[in-house]
Amino acid sequence: MNTSVSVVRKETPFFLMHGWDPHTTITASLPTIRGDAEPEAYRWRLQVHQQQVYCHALNRDLVAAAIANRARRHNAQLPEDVDERIKVGDAVWLYIDQVKPGVKVKLAHRWHGPFRVLSRPNDYSSELESRVRHTGKVYRFHAIVHDSRLKPRRIYLERPVEVLLDVREIDFDEELALPDDSFLGGRPDRDDVLGSRPQVVAVRSVRYTEGIKEYEVQFRQGGPWIWEALVNIPPTELIYEFERVRLGFDRLAMMVQEELHPIEEEEVKGDDQE
Repeated sequence: MNTSVSVVRKETPFFLMHGWDPHTTITASLPTIRGDAEPEAYRWRLQVHQQQVYCHALNRDLVAAAIANRARRHNAQLPEDVDERIKVGDAVWLYIDQVKPGVKVKLAHRWHGPFRVLSRPNDYSSELESRVRHTGKVYRFHAIVHDSRLKPRRIYLERPVEVLLDVREIDFDEELALPDDSFLGGRPDRDDVLGSRPQVVAVRSVRYTEGIKEYEVQFRQGGPWIWEALVNIPPTELIYEFERVRLGFDRLAMMVQEELHPIEEEEVKGDDQE
């Protein structure tokens, strides 16, 4: 049985439906205005009624004290400028947790607005304008909203247009900040590279996260042949020449393959008949 009082109608749902408030077990056993024939039973019921009134008053006092302590602890954790966060005339975003039927809550936009703050009834709530000015859309919600559902609209400052002439240049000492071999990046010295161009003899495709082409190259005179990625090889025209020659050999191999193993006409006719 729902006996909570509605904030809007100031009545319980039971009273709005039936027109009278429900009676609990203790309330039903309490005496009415008229006297009772048995004085002992009447005094007992009167004591029960007094105890019930006392318990209700004590409950209200305890709830009020708990609410005050909770509000005090919450306010102690807030920053000092919390009262200056939202002012009259500011544009704010309003959080509405209700979404349209059929729309996923995770994908829905629940920050609406921006709305204009009309007034500040107290330190923790604001009265908003129900119409969005730049779109003209009118929302239906209670005008006074708690500040926990609001966040100010960020206003970006204009970019500076003035040219700064008297700017002191930064004296950056490269030798002091960077080591001597920082610009090499782990590559071989250009002076030791064979004729400033590596020798290329083979290529292969390697797949780590994406296709990477590697070449078997020799960087130094008489040095070992190693597989190196294309991005780590110094710029040279030998790569283009190697690819052009390799493409010519591939085409020649295809022509030789067709001459050595020609396609018989009978097999072709047999395939057509089938």
